[in-house]
Amino acid sequence: MMRYIGLFLMLSVFISCSNPVSIMGNDYYGVMVKGIGKDAFVPEAGAVNELEKLLKKQLPSICEADTFENADTKDYILKEFKNYSRRYSGRTNEAGDQFILIEFFDASLKVSKKELEDPNWTIDGGGPRYWSIEYDPAKKEFSKFYVNAPI
Repeated sequence: MMRYIGLFLMLSVFISCSNPVSIMGNDYYGVMVKGIGKDAFVPEAGAVNELEKLLKKQLPSICEADTFENADTKDYILKEFKNYSRRYSGRTNEAGDQFILIEFFDASLKVSKKELEDPNWTIDGGGPRYWSIEYDPAKKEFSKFYVNAPI
């Protein structure tokens, strides 16, 4: 009997660690999902809260450093930042470093919770209504800021 209880507990932990988890802060809403690829993981809520605080402060300079063909892209992202739904997916690169890919979906895209929870689902185009950035929790740094088809 104890063996079955132990097996049940281990299975429960495994299932809960790979299922999408909703997260909400003062200025954001998102879903933490297991990323794609080897050693993918579900990000921890503490790491997501940390990256959101840092990104809120650093986004203006990140946008400024990027050379958009049209300033409207940067302005739209900064103005609508708190209105995007987010998907946080934990991934591991070839060197074994963990990072969190954050994808931002504008409310006008009407992304369903089911789509948000699927790390394989994405959008083609979208301009500033869909963009992404990577966060390295070990270094507390952002990289690979990408706007899908900027306007």
